Amino acid sequence: MSVPLREKPDQMLHALARAFAAIAVSLAAATAQAAPPAANEVWVGLAFSGGGHRASAFSYGVLRGIESERLADGTPLTNRIRFISGVSGGSITATAFALRGMTGLRHFRDEWLLTDVEARMTAELNARNILRGVDGRSTLGRLLDDNLFHGATFADLARRPATLRIVASDTAAAAPFVFDDITFGALCTDLSNILLADAVTASAAVPVVFSAVPVARYEGCRWQEPAAYAAARADEGAHPALRLLALTVASYTNPANVRSVQLLDGSMAETYGTSGFLAARSEGYLSPMSTAEALHTRRLLFLAVNASHENWWITDQLIPSGRVLSLSFYGLAQRLRDEGGGDLDAVLSERAITATTTESFETLRNALTQWRQQIIDWRCSLNHETLDSLWPDRPADWDCQELIVVIGEVGIAQLPEPMRETMNSIPTRLSLPEESIDIAIDAGAIALGRAPAWHVFRDFLQ
Repeated sequence: MSVPLREKPDQMLHALARAFAAIAVSLAAATAQAAPPAANEVWVGLAFSGGGHRASAFSYGVLRGIESERLADGTPLTNRIRFISGVSGGSITATAFALRGMTGLRHFRDEWLLTDVEARMTAELNARNILRGVDGRSTLGRLLDDNLFHGATFADLARRPATLRIVASDTAAAAPFVFDDITFGALCTDLSNILLADAVTASAAVPVVFSAVPVARYEGCRWQEPAAYAAARADEGAHPALRLLALTVASYTNPANVRSVQLLDGSMAETYGTSGFLAARSEGYLSPMSTAEALHTRRLLFLAVNASHENWWITDQLIPSGRVLSLSFYGLAQRLRDEGGGDLDAVLSERAITATTTESFETLRNALTQWRQQIIDWRCSLNHETLDSLWPDRPADWDCQELIVVIGEVGIAQLPEPMRETMNSIPTRLSLPEESIDIAIDAGAIALGRAPAWHVFRDFLQ
């Protein structure tokens, strides 16, 4: 008897979740201590997908669900979120959290999710821009700045606990574009001066609706390429997603090829902002953890939050191909307008975009598994003298190998009926009815509560 088409995503999702949960359990059997972890021994990372206001609301609901979980000292688990990335609608929630935490999200529903962004866009339409697209920075960007970010730049994130990575799409290279110091160093541009609202606008700039958001390239700087990028560029066998990221960023250093980068919706290039995590890992051996976090962490949770609609054929076949064609079209138009752009291999671009969409979760899991081993290897290589200098009051029974990593996905497939069907019917829009917003918020919290990885991790906190 054949399995109904609509059940395939659900079955695969739960099979993956069970497999990853089993990995976590096997690690725990050999290493877990009896005492629950202290707050500073817990590390949480999140990656949010796109999907307009539906994705913003769903990821907000997930954050509220995480906040309800308390650590041994009574503080909310959201206090231990140390990495967050996002594309498109998910980047809005991710950036708002990274800037001000859950306190700053108290009025997120009323101040942003209920905002009629599309009315503002409609007011800007005229005969000239209807073909080129609306200027996102003067519409979406201004609303984001007025309602959420209030002039904040990347410099304002420097003292915040969570590392943020916003991901857009480079139209010419048909590749993810990560807002980080590595990318902007290659462009000879200071990331700290970039408005958060402009970065999020680029990540959410839906093609045709919005015109591409430009980022200028300047000259006169010396760029230090990360070792991980250099290795990926030199190795044709490197993971295609990492290699494309490295090749794209390196291409920005050539002023003959790139005078500006034109950015559109990040969800055209990947699902979760996986490239944001890959880029953060490339910044250092332990990154995005600090040295202290790498020493102290015993429990690590990483959740990929997917608010995308369910449709196995569309998600697995049509969207990756459509993304490549769309980005290729915009990249060609960009070069014809003589605005600059890289000439990366088209096959590599298609292969990498497919890898960061249909294999995005697998890419993330592999990167986190390798990272775990690197952290353990580093911890166990430290001699007593070094350990005493880094952590003089460490527990006597501290085990360098105890690092339990739980990886999972939170998505619409985990919702009960009829909420699952309702969420699949909520369109990808920048304006939604209040009822739809509240359903999506509730759905995020409920999906989290039903995610197997979440249950496994909660057990490890006890």
